[in-house]
Amino acid sequence: MTVFWVLGISLALLVLLATVLPLWTRRDHHNRLSQEAVNTRIFRERLQELDTERAEGHIDERQYEQLRMELERTLLDDIAEGEASAQASGGRWWASALTLVILCGALVYYYQTAYRGDTDAWMQTQAEWAPVVDYAIRQPHNDLPEIAYTNLLDFTRVLQLRALREGMREPDSLFLLGTSFMQLNAYETAQIILEQAQQYAPDRVDILLARAQASIMDNNGRLTDTSRHQLEVVLQRRPEHRGALMLLGFAAYNSGEYARAAQAWRQLYDQVPADSEVAELIANNIAQAESMLERSTSEPDDSANAAASINVTVDLAPELYERITPEDTLFIFARPASGPLMPLAAVQHSASEFPVSVVLNDGQAVLPDLKLSDFSDVVVSARISRSGQATASAGDLEGNSDPLDTRNGPLSVQITVDQIVQ
Repeated sequence: MTVFWVLGISLALLVLLATVLPLWTRRDHHNRLSQEAVNTRIFRERLQELDTERAEGHIDERQYEQLRMELERTLLDDIAEGEASAQASGGRWWASALTLVILCGALVYYYQTAYRGDTDAWMQTQAEWAPVVDYAIRQPHNDLPEIAYTNLLDFTRVLQLRALREGMREPDSLFLLGTSFMQLNAYETAQIILEQAQQYAPDRVDILLARAQASIMDNNGRLTDTSRHQLEVVLQRRPEHRGALMLLGFAAYNSGEYARAAQAWRQLYDQVPADSEVAELIANNIAQAESMLERSTSEPDDSANAAASINVTVDLAPELYERITPEDTLFIFARPASGPLMPLAAVQHSASEFPVSVVLNDGQAVLPDLKLSDFSDVVVSARISRSGQATASAGDLEGNSDPLDTRNGPLSVQITVDQIVQ
């Protein structure tokens, strides 16, 4: 802030000198006094001449009076011009004061509205994060380095400055910037930046896939016409792209397109080792999609709907009370114990006081085609979000229940929020 004030005051003084100094270096005052003395002397000499001419009979009384009046009128005009000059001199003070007030006001206004923190601190932030940004851009896949997650906001700010200096034309920088904004849950901004990156690298599949992901996340995990087209283009170019198949399966499932989800996951299952944990997870996803497909073609079971009700009580671990503020948001939701992690039922609550008690049932369904009563095994979670976003971010607080069987009728569960999201 010291640098800001030194530069600001220095510039203000320069402007003040440039504006006011010419006003005070003029010699109008001296010239005015000299001219008044000359005019007065001329008036007296001319008046004496008129008196002499009248006494010698060269002019009569009437001519004398006319010439005397004309002489006085000339002197009055000269005095009026002198007074106008004096007023102009007094105006210098007003001009100087007004200039100073405007400059001070401009400094205060800029500090209050445009100034954003200590310049020295910002320069230090750039010095700390610039090597990390350079390293991330040089990576083959432009992945975010682990250190970036320690302060993703500062990393993104320095990366954005780098992209702006490059004219927003370098695909690597733009792709990394769009990915960073996605991690900050700024999906609309991410889509704009990634679209810009695609213009300069139209053949890059990773940028196209990232655009589809941002569009899906901005639509609560569901497919949009744009993201569907983008995923189709990726799979046309690379039919076995694992990331595209996983994302398509996830988004299709959340959109109620269970057959398409199962198809994408089967293609993905064929590419992974059969005895791996990933294969087991994908198999569970396929089974869940097929089960949902069968249920969607049959009549709903009203008794199941009535049974799928969970009374939830959420408390906060005492050691974490100092980490929350009244502006934080508490999300309480149920999700499948296996398969897609999309919430089945969710409630939003203020994190101002604990314990909190709510009821989860089909009335709080996040998606119309994805209900709590459709699943027998679920997990209930509670998350305190600082950003107000339902998606988990580093620094959020959360707690989870053990798997629950909704077939056992209305349930009650108590959850303690005792974990910090890393």
